[in-house]
Amino acid sequence: MRHSLLAAAIMFCGSPVVIADVGVGDPPVDDCAPPPLVRQGTPLDDAIRAAIRTPDGGIVLAGYEDGDNGVENDWPVGAVRGYVEKRLADGTLAWRRSIDTAGIDMVEALALDRDGGVVAAGRTSGALPGYVNAGQLDAFIVSLDADGSLRAAIQVGDERPQRPAGVAVLPSGDIVVAGWDDIFVEGRAVLDLENGFVGRLRRDGDALAIAWWQPTRHAAADRVTALAAAGDGSEDVVFTTHVNASRLRGGGTHVV
Repeated sequence: MRHSLLAAAIMFCGSPVVIADVGVGDPPVDDCAPPPLVRQGTPLDDAIRAAIRTPDGGIVLAGYEDGDNGVENDWPVGAVRGYVEKRLADGTLAWRRSIDTAGIDMVEALALDRDGGVVAAGRTSGALPGYVNAGQLDAFIVSLDADGSLRAAIQVGDERPQRPAGVAVLPSGDIVVAGWDDIFVEGRAVLDLENGFVGRLRRDGDALAIAWWQPTRHAAADRVTALAAAGDGSEDVVFTTHVNASRLRGGGTHVV
């Protein structure tokens, strides 16, 4: 099956939104002008994996294109390339940045930084310039300026497939990324279940460096599924974890 990517930048009315019951057969209530709609895509499988609004009313989108789904369980195969793009409030493309190694590249999460730039987190089976892939899918974090030009990048991984799920920028400019290492399989043997992680990066000249990288390991499968900066000038972060186990064994979803 092939899917084209469909991106809709939706602008709400200036007045408060009122949700009311509408009877069957009643016409839809719509006091807003239709939002700009952008359709784009390749002949293969494409996906938007993250979207954020910008202070100027634009929208930043990220994901992958040129994939072939239905082969692997959780990711496309083929000459898959990741991308980050900004569109203005009217849908016009402002800039586009491709992440395109010799392997599979996907962008999974976005955040705005304090200078109007964008931070993107994703995963790759290839290697960013200056790096060597450590396993199946490494995590990467790229910092872009307000025009989409590359500021800095880092690739992090081991023999397991990494999956970043969230990224945030703190008031200091440090970047925090969270996600999990997927199930580690060699041949048909499951060597380890999912293990979550949270890591903090800081700018080191034109590069990003790891300040710390903390795994969240349980006997059962666990994932860090979302991340956000605490706000109000704090350097704290809030993240959610999910442990596949009973409550007696510490299972369930937790906010930390």
